[in-house]
Amino acid sequence: MTRARAVSGLRAATLAVFVLAALLRLVLACVNREQSDNHVSVIDVMAFEHRIPDYDRDRDEVKEAFQPKLYHGTVAAILRLDPSTGTWRPCVSEYPGSPHVVWIGQMVNATAGILTLFVVLRFLDLQDVSNRTRFFAFALVALNPALVAINAQVTNDSFVILFGSLTLSRGYRFFRDFRRRDFVCMTAAAIAAAMSKATGLPICLAIVLVFAIALAHGSAAGAPRSSSTLGYAAVFAGALLAALTVVAPKLGSYAELYHRYGSPFVTNRLPEPFPRPFAPTVFTGDAGVRSIAESLFTFRIVDLLRHPVVGNGRGERFPLHRTSVWSQVYGRLSSIRFDDYLETWRPLSAAPTNLARAALVLGLFPAALLALGVATAVARAAASPRRVRPHEWLIGMAAAGSTAFLIALALRYRDYTFFKPILAFGGLAAFAALFARGYDSLGAAAGRRWSAYAGSILLAALVLAYALDDTLLAAQLFASCRSPGGFPQ
Repeated sequence: MTRARAVSGLRAATLAVFVLAALLRLVLACVNREQSDNHVSVIDVMAFEHRIPDYDRDRDEVKEAFQPKLYHGTVAAILRLDPSTGTWRPCVSEYPGSPHVVWIGQMVNATAGILTLFVVLRFLDLQDVSNRTRFFAFALVALNPALVAINAQVTNDSFVILFGSLTLSRGYRFFRDFRRRDFVCMTAAAIAAAMSKATGLPICLAIVLVFAIALAHGSAAGAPRSSSTLGYAAVFAGALLAALTVVAPKLGSYAELYHRYGSPFVTNRLPEPFPRPFAPTVFTGDAGVRSIAESLFTFRIVDLLRHPVVGNGRGERFPLHRTSVWSQVYGRLSSIRFDDYLETWRPLSAAPTNLARAALVLGLFPAALLALGVATAVARAAASPRRVRPHEWLIGMAAAGSTAFLIALALRYRDYTFFKPILAFGGLAAFAALFARGYDSLGAAAGRRWSAYAGSILLAALVLAYALDDTLLAAQLFASCRSPGGFPQ
């Protein structure tokens, strides 16, 4: 009876977290008035000029014209159905583009964020972990400040996170059972992820690598006969390439960029010289990667606590953590205001800053659990790779590929603005699964009730800190909208 009550309580808590996370996304989408990047201009061209922006022609005015455009096309299609130009909206935007475009774009992303929560929750149900572990893994994802923030802005990141998570969820099922329905869903979601943003490509590559592993290991890995696996792999690769090069090359943008510039990964920023291993090297961007050792092999938690915001600008004085990739990623994961880029998001009191410091301390525990989950998976794969089944390889490959993509961007462009966790969030579901396995393995190793309670208290405190951080921002933006021309009285 006690166990049944505990399970029932965790289900109720999961539902409460889901509802709170969904409401936060909807409220923030209604009251936010600023964006980190100008994706609005892409949508404007597609919705009102009825064409897809051309990078050569439009890049001076449409800075994000190089991006894959599934998200922009979706918002533009909705605007074609409802092309209102009125100024009445929950909060008048001060960003380029009409308020209606911004509001629709943010509501589309809020919806994508809510769907992502559902997908991640279903994916965690597939994992062989305890109910308590499953709850905390979901809660930390649902209320994570970086994810909530991006779900409330006009940007294509929310789409790639949604479709990347759906790809992993369906891919996990497919590589476990090899059913055609799961294969079709996995393939469609992978194509959508790649056509949303380049950060979806590591997930596609992970699937290709898992097919290769399944072919190499054969039935020992639980795969069907080689001819069937090879057929699935060929269809997946063919469908992905056809979608990006033949069916919708302009929407995907990779083929067109490769044809014109010799690379499918052209952006609105010029690549910097590759950094040296140890000696600092000068570059033209804002201070970020000065050397490989400093950027990839440091974690400046003390400096993060001293300066719980990123500190923007090109001056000589900036927080030391700005040159550390993992410090920046961790800071952005811990506080919704860490970027300090959006003026209306900046704290009006000391409370959000102190809350950020608390989250930075509390977050060390789940960060260690994620590292433990990664270490456990690596050790198992190294000890007996043929005993690791394809669906388990998918989690590892997706997490490794997303992390490698983030590192590659950091080293290629070297600007601290590329040290963002959202650039690896295409593999969000994989990171959640690895955290869950790390938490479960720690519980099994400790084997004591008091240690389980202590861990639960730390994680619950962090979930509460996330929820308060998100809620304080929503309340601040809501209050700022109650000015003339803002939220209707």
